[in-house]
Amino acid sequence: MKLRLFPLLLFLSLALPAVAQQLPGRLLDRLAPVEGVVVMRVGDEYLIDRDATQGVQAGDLFAVVKPGAPVVHPVTGEIIGKLDETLGYLQVSRVRSGYSYARPLPAGLQLDKGATIRRFDGVDAVLVDLRGDGDGVYRQLVRQLPQFNWQGYRTTPLTAESGKPLLIFQLAGDGLSVQTAAGQMLVQVAPAEIGLQAKSVSQPAAPAVAAPTPAASAAGTALIPGAATVAPAASRGGVLVMQQQRQGIWRGPSLSGEAVALAGGDFDGDGANELALLFADGLTVYRLSAGKLQALGQVRLPRDGVPLSLDAFDLDGDRRQELYLGLGFEDGVGTRIIEYVDGGFQLLPDISPWLVRAIRRGDGSRMLAGQRGGQGMRLTAGNVHVMNRRGGVLAPGEMLGVPPKTSIFNVQPLDDAKGGALWAAIGIDDQLQIFAADGQRLWEGNETVGGHRAGVERRDPDSIQGNFRQTVYRSARLDLGPDGVLLVPVNEGLRFLSQQRKYSKSRVVAYAWDGFSLREVWKTPDESTYLADFALFDADNDGRDELVTAIVTGSGWFSLGKTHSVFQVYELP
Repeated sequence: MKLRLFPLLLFLSLALPAVAQQLPGRLLDRLAPVEGVVVMRVGDEYLIDRDATQGVQAGDLFAVVKPGAPVVHPVTGEIIGKLDETLGYLQVSRVRSGYSYARPLPAGLQLDKGATIRRFDGVDAVLVDLRGDGDGVYRQLVRQLPQFNWQGYRTTPLTAESGKPLLIFQLAGDGLSVQTAAGQMLVQVAPAEIGLQAKSVSQPAAPAVAAPTPAASAAGTALIPGAATVAPAASRGGVLVMQQQRQGIWRGPSLSGEAVALAGGDFDGDGANELALLFADGLTVYRLSAGKLQALGQVRLPRDGVPLSLDAFDLDGDRRQELYLGLGFEDGVGTRIIEYVDGGFQLLPDISPWLVRAIRRGDGSRMLAGQRGGQGMRLTAGNVHVMNRRGGVLAPGEMLGVPPKTSIFNVQPLDDAKGGALWAAIGIDDQLQIFAADGQRLWEGNETVGGHRAGVERRDPDSIQGNFRQTVYRSARLDLGPDGVLLVPVNEGLRFLSQQRKYSKSRVVAYAWDGFSLREVWKTPDESTYLADFALFDADNDGRDELVTAIVTGSGWFSLGKTHSVFQVYELP
């Protein structure tokens, strides 16, 4: 508990005249003071009366303050402040409509209903300058963000011995980032936004960590006995030799570029499955055989449209699965078909105003579902239909009764233990949800799942003057695995309202519905990478389905644009 002076002019300080380099508005807005109250206790957390309409996001720190005696100027008699007492802090974990969940710091902190909370008020903060030229930036931070309790400016990384404040401002070659002591990113701005030039910065070596503990299936069998190492970079073409193999896991070589999505199936009708990997500028088809990944063909993408998704499905019944490429535009979405024609892969010219996804039913069969594009900040909207094909274009068929406010990417049909029909979905706050067939929500989790970086930049019609642009992201997909388990991708890192999504840890988790809640059955080991996509199919043509993931390496804050993608194949329990 600490006593501090709360100046009455704190909320006006951001309006001081600009100095040499004004901090960017989005940084100031993201860290601006917000005042509220504690509503009630829920389990180990508290509800607060602030939400996204006030700019609140997960990771935000609220000081819990006990109003103190006024401070009176001895000459003028003016009240110039109050001696408020800080009781502790609340860190937002989930944002809902009208309220948010927050965990107490320290744990076990006892708070009363109606207790006053102030975002970032008196929160200890430090600037770590890895560039060596950020003294001017530090002066601006202190001047324009006076609500923080600034602990100084240093040019060396924080260590366990030096201790970590609640909030860390780090200045590096690619800009200024703000993160919590636990490493949760809150905001990042580019060097040019703070009057600096981008530069290469040598990063300190990361401490050695133990290999991840293998996840176990319900029967106790290790799914993956160990993590594989990153293979050296390779081009997207040619014959690529297997780089890593362990019992139950295969990891391929690094492929230049960031993967957007993957799909698997028999694309050329020869009876063997291939793998297709979608990048921002093109698509490459591979075959995995005898430990070698061989590139079979490439398709260059048109410059109009941003690649969002990729799915494989034999909609015309010719025993060759077509590839359905989802694209995002300023004013809508569309799907183009890629087919194997005359010995090569061709992008058909027609475009359908739908985004589609191959969805697995509880009985193992699959359907191609589609949804029309939404307006403004909604990527998709309207009813979800089973899709048919008429020539080179898609046409809607039977309507699917998906839960409200879901899209084709974040929803998955699921059978309950008694054979009834359910829907699993990733909610707007990235929590798992289970719905009955009639749309009634039966259960909601409290862990953050999903997370995807594919999106299209659009003008936000609800912004001031209607000219603010931000990225509308695609949701991560769900799928069904063996024995009807629900396969859920998890990316940890910067997300929610941020326009620069960065993920530093990922995995795939299998859940089973027991009639009351989802319980974890098995999971892949944590990877210190971004999981772009996953699929379930017989990747190596051994007659058994594998879990195939596309992970992105070298995509963190300090990668300097050197991004590569890797296939990883897991034998299923």
